[in-house]
Amino acid sequence: MRQSTSGGISGAVPPGALEEVLGRIESAVGDLADLVGPEALEGWAAPSVARLAEAHTRIRRMTGRLDGVRYTLLPRIEDEGSWRSGGMSRTFTSWLRMREGVAAATARKDVTTRAPSGHRTSRHAGAARLRSAGGWSCGRPVCSTPTSSVRWRAGSPR
Repeated sequence: MRQSTSGGISGAVPPGALEEVLGRIESAVGDLADLVGPEALEGWAAPSVARLAEAHTRIRRMTGRLDGVRYTLLPRIEDEGSWRSGGMSRTFTSWLRMREGVAAATARKDVTTRAPSGHRTSRHAGAARLRSAGGWSCGRPVCSTPTSSVRWRAGSPR
């Protein structure tokens, strides 16, 4: 890490910054949900279908970018290993399923789709793609890459 011009460490996440941004996103999503409730979409004052279609496209793009952020976090969580300490899960996929209350298939897709741990692209180029306005070109941050750094180095697709 290098020193930034503001005196902090460049690339470091200040304590509470992640939680603050997540709070703002949650608040904005709540505001958006209020704007498109059933009562707001009926009657003469309802937005035009063209505006709704544009909103839908923008929301899909944003959710794709948020998925990319989630997929970037998973290798760090898995590599750190504290998920094993509860003794409830033998695999990272089952831990994720129980922690987030999602279906086994959803957890498996998330773990398979996420960027491979330790792979440079997942930490550097992936972050640049997350910042891009268009989101991921294939709808997911990693379309078909090995799921671990060991598999990546071995050149094995699975």
